[in-house]
Amino acid sequence: MRTKTHNFTLKCHARDYNKKSSDLITIIVDYTYGNTRKRISTGVRVPRGAWSIKKRVLDLKKYPHLVEAQERLDEIMTKTYSQAQLLSKKKTTIDTALDEILQRMPDENILDFYDEWYKLKKSVKFSTYKQRRGILTAVQNKMKLLGYKQYSTLKFEHLADESSRIKIASIIKSDEFGLERNGAYNYLKKLDEIYKKKYSDSSPFKDSELYGSTDKPEKRGVEFVNLIVGIHKIKTLQDLESYLFYLYSLCLRGLNGKDIFNMRDSDFEGAVNTHYTLNGSLMNDEIVNQKQYFKKRRGKSKNRMQILSNLYPTLHIRKWLKWVLEIERPHLVSSRDEKYSLFRKFSDEDVYKHWSRGLRTRYTENLKELIGNGINSARHTYAQNGKELNIPTSKLQASLGQVPNERKGKSIESYVEDKVEELDLVHIDVLDNIEIAEIYYQLIQVLKDKKPFRAKRKTFFPSWLMKENEDLEVMKQDKLGIQGWSYANEYELKRLEKKHQGLEFAEGLKRGLIKIELDDNGQAVYNRENEDEIIPPSKKLLELRMKKAKLQLEKYDKEIKRLKSVL
Repeated sequence: MRTKTHNFTLKCHARDYNKKSSDLITIIVDYTYGNTRKRISTGVRVPRGAWSIKKRVLDLKKYPHLVEAQERLDEIMTKTYSQAQLLSKKKTTIDTALDEILQRMPDENILDFYDEWYKLKKSVKFSTYKQRRGILTAVQNKMKLLGYKQYSTLKFEHLADESSRIKIASIIKSDEFGLERNGAYNYLKKLDEIYKKKYSDSSPFKDSELYGSTDKPEKRGVEFVNLIVGIHKIKTLQDLESYLFYLYSLCLRGLNGKDIFNMRDSDFEGAVNTHYTLNGSLMNDEIVNQKQYFKKRRGKSKNRMQILSNLYPTLHIRKWLKWVLEIERPHLVSSRDEKYSLFRKFSDEDVYKHWSRGLRTRYTENLKELIGNGINSARHTYAQNGKELNIPTSKLQASLGQVPNERKGKSIESYVEDKVEELDLVHIDVLDNIEIAEIYYQLIQVLKDKKPFRAKRKTFFPSWLMKENEDLEVMKQDKLGIQGWSYANEYELKRLEKKHQGLEFAEGLKRGLIKIELDDNGQAVYNRENEDEIIPPSKKLLELRMKKAKLQLEKYDKEIKRLKSVL
């Protein structure tokens, strides 16, 4: 069996073979390795008649003035031998090897290259560019501070050279550099990402296995008791702003703060200014079974994840938060004509400035003082409560907008198979387990008699707040779902009802109890003679119907007793 070898040869393009002797052609380096092939210009241009295709050298007898061109070609070929050895040992990549051979690297500053690259790439988010650039700058500044001045301006040759690459990685992972293992891993990964913008097939630190190990990050949610204690720590309107922002994120399944900052009214579809609960109330006609969704496109997919966005008390929290923003952030808040977006529309650069470098830091600092964790922990709080309910991991992942582990590597259509209705039921159960209605109730009860510290406003409440929360006591007790009735019960009931309707329809057609007629537009209409069930329900369907009816009856009996006590 023949082994593959890394071969470099000098050639001219096949299209140049039949050119006139006086026509200028370019000499190229031809690289082969098995079925892999690359060709790249040497930058040497000579008359066609001077190049010997068989000997692969210049005819200096006929063209003595080309001696310098031949010396340049000899210099190039001399360097191929050492690079072939490095390639065989997998200590470099072909792109890096060709750069070394042709001496294209030494003077190229990585930071200058990345700045110019970004100017040409309109599709790259400004925050992504600034994050990578910030890490590159931080590495250079730290190298200078620690006395490694040779790396104070990183160049491509530093990352291409094995000894320099190993030295840089060891410094970044050292104690004197001051990063934890996960931080060092991330820094080296970001340097690779920038390098790949020039050499798409190369990740020098990864290819050399220099990333090192990582510690599994602690993803800790916030416990109910800490959320309650946090309410009592609220002293200023900015504290309240941070707390309401956290609750709003929590109500939207731990939605990322940047996604909330970028919300637009056009992202919302469905009911307008009415709450939704699975568990309706006799006390308030405003609460109806109409849903509203925030639809968010994830990554490059055309599909959009849908988050139930009017589940009680989400709308109250959003409206209260916007009132605070109008006081504290008048330069950022959206206009009153915009119903659902909280902030004005900004360019990528301004989003980075106002959110990534501004509000995110302020909210995180405030929340750590209030509840012991930052803004990103809303996602972990949601997931943690889902696990407490033994909701399958795949359903929780889908609810959070992630591709479930069992479907990774498959098409996005597979991920969308999780029915929105089922994920809504997961959402309801999780927020009930978080005790979101109780938290909101406690927030109002604690703050109604308090005054903001050192503020012109003498209250934490807008004038409309108490009037719009007359149902607060009822919702606190009733919760969002039916007590004793889980998301799994509801989804199974709906599945069996759908199956039952299909079987009924088939039997009805067979027995002539359902007739097909045409309307005035020629469309098929199915007319049923009576509303009685055509076939008996299955035993499981009947059990679920009876269980839900019993729980609803118990709920309404309790509510009627409360009404009588009030009257």
